Amino acid sequence: MYQSKAVVADYETVYFAQIVQVEAVWILSRAYGFSRADVTLVLESLMNNEAFRLESEECFVTALQLYTFSNIDFSDAQILQASLQQKIKLLSFDKKLQKLKGVVNPDFI
Repeated sequence: MYQSKAVVADYETVYFAQIVQVEAVWILSRAYGFSRADVTLVLESLMNNEAFRLESEECFVTALQLYTFSNIDFSDAQILQASLQQKIKLLSFDKKLQKLKGVVNPDFI
């Protein structure tokens, strides 16, 4: 089995799809018990490592900032940022997410 450094050494670029970004956060926090701060450090390292090509890099960067400075999940931050990039409001039943600009509670529609 490859170690992560060996994978990066074997390939010039490692593509990091958006769904994999979300799954990586889930695995680090749930399966490995990483704190939110530690997950943020890992994501920042990926963002700053030229060997990784991030899908929707702008969305990743803004979602990471939102994840770092709020209490919402990284997946929700990614979804919100994607909707904002599309200039559409996000409908969500998530009470934490509803507090953010660009999110609408569907109960009010």
